[in-house]
Amino acid sequence: MKKKILLVLFIAIMGITNVNAQSRGPTPGEFYISLPWYVNNAGLHFSFIAYTQNHGRNLQALYTSVENSGEMQVGAIYADAAPNVLYNRPGNLYRSFDNGQTWEFVEAQTGEYPPGYATGNINNEIFKQSQGVIYKSEENGNNWVQMNTDIPGRMEVGNQPGELYTYSSRRKYDDGWYYETTIRHSLNDGADFVIDTIDIAFTGNYASNSPRIIRGAQEGEFYLVSWWPGPKFKVFHSYDYWHNFEFKYEQPENAFFWDEMFAFTAGRGECEFYAFKLKTYVEGYYFRLHVYHSADCAQTFTEYIHELTPDYDGNPAQIIYTIAAGPNPAEGGEVTGAGHYNEGDEVNLSATPHEDYTFQNWTENGIPISDEPELSFTAESTRTLKANFQLINNITKPEFAGISIYPNPTKGIVTLSFPQVHNYNNVLFEVLSMDGRKLISKPIHSELSTHDISSLPTGMYLYRYTADGLIIKTGKLIIH
Repeated sequence: MKKKILLVLFIAIMGITNVNAQSRGPTPGEFYISLPWYVNNAGLHFSFIAYTQNHGRNLQALYTSVENSGEMQVGAIYADAAPNVLYNRPGNLYRSFDNGQTWEFVEAQTGEYPPGYATGNINNEIFKQSQGVIYKSEENGNNWVQMNTDIPGRMEVGNQPGELYTYSSRRKYDDGWYYETTIRHSLNDGADFVIDTIDIAFTGNYASNSPRIIRGAQEGEFYLVSWWPGPKFKVFHSYDYWHNFEFKYEQPENAFFWDEMFAFTAGRGECEFYAFKLKTYVEGYYFRLHVYHSADCAQTFTEYIHELTPDYDGNPAQIIYTIAAGPNPAEGGEVTGAGHYNEGDEVNLSATPHEDYTFQNWTENGIPISDEPELSFTAESTRTLKANFQLINNITKPEFAGISIYPNPTKGIVTLSFPQVHNYNNVLFEVLSMDGRKLISKPIHSELSTHDISSLPTGMYLYRYTADGLIIKTGKLIIH
């Protein structure tokens, strides 16, 4: 049994490690992935090619193979730019024109190791790299044309006509271990390359994995995934052809390479990025797939967990959403409740201002969604929220001169002065608790008005004037 386990792991490594760099489908939300599935009571190993149209929430088995059955095996899967055209490389190369339902032989493996392939820019176009020689076919693997020789590294097709990349890394020692990564960029299908290097600040230094370079959906957009001590992976993002990378994400828990395998790809949609983790040989006979989907350039992820048991139906066993929330500005206050939630869980966020700040509102994608410091909702998607805080001060701009509240301290009756009230459609006077909870909100219609707030207990409060949704003035109010 152990020999068979090792063979399954080898198939998984050859499949998932290579497939995901080229597994993005022709449209956003699509990807293909080749996976080991399970071992039955007779010790037979099943694998399958899976497809999704909804970012990995549901997977459809397109083709299934059984080890040593004599049929085409499942290997690395590549999606063509043309819909429904796929390639499978378990060693030899096969292709399908009906989204994996039927397959035909293309060419036999040559040399000791299978060649690498790259697809995904122009319909029916595929590149091959065999022992450093790059070939191109415009006929789905027929009539190969040699483009270049002695080009090392992994291939990646760009998103502009003629763009082709190869990259390779080697470990070096210079005040600490790190990877030196060389990238070659061609604008004429690999006939000529310009050589560049990537700043070692991003390339990682963990011995078991070298950096992965993945092109994004926009011209000049790239992701870099590198491994760091832990071991943990980090994701960096560039919009200028890898010359400047921005850190986006660090894996929160350590990886366990002896029974976990990882792969990564960018999708075709804007800021669409995927990470995959395959847990090997769960409970002795099946595999578990974690699909991590990001819609914000690898900053936050939705996780779909698929238990690949023999009765697997393509639905996830568990869905986990990232609920990201933080203060704005960072020094303005504290936010609690952010984290990972199962689909359907209740999320409770709380914003507490620091001294000299008051809570203003919650925003999502820049849109206000609540002005209460406590925010509750059901986890139904990955969300990123900001708790906005306002610095308390009594400095009024010249155009708002004369705005005041008196007496302060007060026994409960206050007079409000707002000389510019007629210049605005909606002027409010609000009293808040010291932790930012709104207690009183009164519309102001005249330049001078008197109000009874004696319903509030004695103590210290925050007050603010707003006009047309803008905070005009804030301060502290004492009731005695």
